[in-house]
Amino acid sequence: MSTEIDREKVERILALFDIEDRNEVREYCRDIVIDRESLFQLIMAGRHAGLHPFVYDCHFSEFDPDVLSPEDRDLTALAANGIVPLDRRAIRAATRVARCMEGPGMFAAHLLYTPSERHWHLFCFDGNDGLYDDANSGTAAQLHYSRNSLVTMPLPDVWRHVCMNDVAPRSIRIPCDARADRRTLLMPQPIPHSAWTR
Repeated sequence: MSTEIDREKVERILALFDIEDRNEVREYCRDIVIDRESLFQLIMAGRHAGLHPFVYDCHFSEFDPDVLSPEDRDLTALAANGIVPLDRRAIRAATRVARCMEGPGMFAAHLLYTPSERHWHLFCFDGNDGLYDDANSGTAAQLHYSRNSLVTMPLPDVWRHVCMNDVAPRSIRIPCDARADRRTLLMPQPIPHSAWTR
């Protein structure tokens, strides 16, 4: 991952902040793809007060896959279905079994808002969105993007709902380029050899 900010890519995300019309926002979101590095740079800029006048807040939670464990009715539906094709109830059961094997899930929400709370932008993702998956898994990664023009509730109520329920409010899905290895977002950058000397 580059230590330099790719301003053009980050500015494409920030262009969302300038669009007022809800339909134009939806159209713009259909046409862009956000890569992990640009999202990371945007979040870091927000965390370090680099997106004035926006203030940054975040919420993370991990959920145990036991919550998604198949219930008796799921297993009964799976057994009654046979091999293929799977009906809706059998698909639900198979999905629950697969999710249990994946380990704990994670939900992340990144909020940028003006101090007046009049304008805000929320980026959310969880284990279902493919952002944490291996780049070669074939999963289509996506972000959930929400903002003041999509939701009728005031920001404090929206944020309380997000933090209590680990779910995005009404949102638009934006495709993500998941080719970068997510571990690069978590590891510090190596110090160049030239910086070791005095």
